[in-house]
Amino acid sequence: MTAYRDGVRAADIRRGAGPARWWTVLGAADPAAVGAAAQRAGGRVAGDEVRDPLGGGFRVRAGAAAMVPGPGRPCWYEYMTADAATADRFHADALGLRAAAPPGTPEDSYALLTADGAPVAGRLTVPRRCGTCCRPAGWSTWRSPTPMASPTRPGGWVDGCSCRARS
Repeated sequence: MTAYRDGVRAADIRRGAGPARWWTVLGAADPAAVGAAAQRAGGRVAGDEVRDPLGGGFRVRAGAAAMVPGPGRPCWYEYMTADAATADRFHADALGLRAAAPPGTPEDSYALLTADGAPVAGRLTVPRRCGTCCRPAGWSTWRSPTPMASPTRPGGWVDGCSCRARS
């Protein structure tokens, strides 16, 4: 299923094994080159779907336009993983994204993924097991709050992990 807002593709969701989740869709001038780079970096490719070595997935499409900002639309993407080193290596080799801790952060649990020096997503390191709310490694899609957001109807996030890290 593809979700549209004002005629603009906003996100994809697909049935399959495991919990349903919104797919991150990346645009590329040459999706075949991205797929080949992903395979060289240890990923699996099937059509427009790319799976990294940790099992996280995204879709890559030619000419996918950047999302127009607005209420309820995707505004930020984060990759959640318990293995930051493997994730960072794959994203660098397959997508050309570089991980860098934001200035002033005391640890490496969060990094900005940058392209040409500009932040385009984040990478969050989560404990190997933090309760039952976390999914395996993969992308989370955050969306802008809608005017109807409230404490009982958050509206400010989609597919995020709300647990606290436990030792």
